[in-house]
Amino acid sequence: MIPESELVKSEIVLRDLVLSPDVKLSKKKQIRWLALSLGLISPGESRTLMLDVFEAILNKIDMPFNSDQIVEEVCSMKKVKDDGEKKKVDKAVRYHLTRLIKMGLIERKKRNYSWVKEDLTDKPIESLKRKILNKLNRIFSNMEKVYSSYSAGKPK
Repeated sequence: MIPESELVKSEIVLRDLVLSPDVKLSKKKQIRWLALSLGLISPGESRTLMLDVFEAILNKIDMPFNSDQIVEEVCSMKKVKDDGEKKKVDKAVRYHLTRLIKMGLIERKKRNYSWVKEDLTDKPIESLKRKILNKLNRIFSNMEKVYSSYSAGKPK
């Protein structure tokens, strides 16, 4: 048996969404559309914390940031005052930042995070696009090798 979970290097979830005119009417709709497209949230997702984290880091697209800044911004968006709630937000923010690192959207250097950019003039979406295309090329190259081996009648 192949240890399948050990073979998975990464996963890519991209959704081909209709860009309806109402998406451009509000920042919240744009953030939700981007998050859905990138697979950050599922269709019909009612929890909004990932959207709040995503919006907070989008607001810091050209500067490094730390998790405390994101927690503060998310707490402000959600009007969180209670220390118990702030701790929950802090834990959730750290979880979502880790997910975004695994996706290759952001990177962490010591206590600071920043958007992944391959060069200083890059937009983060361009870097992400190149990363995804490279992964897709590698995936399809491996698929072609396996298919060739299969169709040649090698191991059964």
